[in-house]
Amino acid sequence: MEAYLDNSATTRCLESVRDIVVRTMIEDYGNPSSKHLKGMEAEGYLRDARERIARTLKVSEKEIFFTSGGTESNNWALIGAAMANRRAGTHIITTAVEHAAVIQPMMYLEEQGFSVTYLPVNRYGEVSLADLKAAVQEDTILVSVMYVNNELGAVEPIEEIGHFLKEKYPGILFHVDAIQAYGKYRIFPKKAGIDMLSVSGHKIHGPKGTGFLYIQEKVKIKPLMLGGGQQKGMRSGTDNVRRDSLMKCEDISDALGLLDESMISHALMVRRKKNKMQSNRNKIRKVQYAAAASLCLVCAGAAAIWAVFRHEPESGLPQGEYWVQEQ
Repeated sequence: MEAYLDNSATTRCLESVRDIVVRTMIEDYGNPSSKHLKGMEAEGYLRDARERIARTLKVSEKEIFFTSGGTESNNWALIGAAMANRRAGTHIITTAVEHAAVIQPMMYLEEQGFSVTYLPVNRYGEVSLADLKAAVQEDTILVSVMYVNNELGAVEPIEEIGHFLKEKYPGILFHVDAIQAYGKYRIFPKKAGIDMLSVSGHKIHGPKGTGFLYIQEKVKIKPLMLGGGQQKGMRSGTDNVRRDSLMKCEDISDALGLLDESMISHALMVRRKKNKMQSNRNKIRKVQYAAAASLCLVCAGAAAIWAVFRHEPESGLPQGEYWVQEQ
């Protein structure tokens, strides 16, 4: 029996998802842009999937755009938004622990004349809201912070950052890489002040090469894929029904807590256990620090005593012998 413990890297595709993939390749294989029956059947998959995703985020289906995965979503959000808002400024803020799909686009934007501030994190991988506040400049146009770190599991203060930006700097766009968080946390972009949200399908038991980008309807962003004008001209290319229809699957919907709250309840239980373990770890560290301090005091006292008893008088006793001087 196989024990797989690396779901943060990828998840096993659900059998029900596999069935939909096969059906859209063999039976409902039409081009969603076609106006005949086969095309309308295929388009129905996309419409249903988009509506289901929108409901999990409490946003409009018009704000959901299918992509080939998290990397494309991140690239599109960062490069597309930066280029579209360049006249407003050229400064961007992110963290030093982002995924390469964010760091590499940031490096590309630096080559295009943008300046990027990489915020440090604490020992637990968490970014400081105070550091972010201090990093904001007059020409800051975009902030990008991941929801959950893919290496450390650190959860960033997304809502605090979103609320701060919307209250103090409503013109600054806020992008969140939620690839490790979607399906595990309740994420409501409008409530959290998130303008763009990246998600990958293979992290939630969907096929690899699937994903979407939430773009708040008022966000100014340029498309990266040009061509046939699919997805309202924002992401051209013949719609991949096999890829994008995964959210039509009832099991995926259940896993996201759309039809079944058990996933969210389980996630909350895991989070409570994680917090308890972290609290216990901090207590252990305090005990370790106290023990180390006590040991240092003991060693210092022993060294002092040793120094006294190693003192050698001028009376000619052999070198190294211990003695007590009579008063």
